[in-house]
Amino acid sequence: METLHGQRKQLQNIDKMLHETDQTLKQTKHTLNGMESIYGGLKNWLFKKPPKVEAYKGTNINNNNNNNDTGGNIKVHKRKNAKKNNPFDSYVQSSDVKNNNEDQEHNEQLDQILKSVNRLNVMAKEMNNELANQDELLDSIDDRMGNVDHRLQNQSRQMNRIH
Repeated sequence: METLHGQRKQLQNIDKMLHETDQTLKQTKHTLNGMESIYGGLKNWLFKKPPKVEAYKGTNINNNNNNNDTGGNIKVHKRKNAKKNNPFDSYVQSSDVKNNNEDQEHNEQLDQILKSVNRLNVMAKEMNNELANQDELLDSIDDRMGNVDHRLQNQSRQMNRIH
């Protein structure tokens, strides 16, 4: 889980850097429009204000890390050793004493296995949630990267025309 949290931090940093790059590209577009021609400079001076820098808000992905203890909220189902009255029980009573001790040991072992499986279930659900959140973050980064790439290509062409 720690590795997944570290990956989340890296993805969030990438998302933040892409946001900052996008904001810088918005400002340079305004500057390049002014440099491209006299008309562009006049238009910027008269009508267009430089774009405002938007603060980074992050992505709208919830970080549900309420329960780091993998043993929390586990329901343990204990089996009951209730036996129904059966007319054939009198024939098997002597072997029941041995079997009862063995059954109790097996039940205790099964209860321990059940607790372990429940802990694994909780861990798997937490990992699944984290991976789903990271998938959404990757989609956001992909969209933002596409926008930044498009702006960068356009501004590179525009700079080549000015040069």
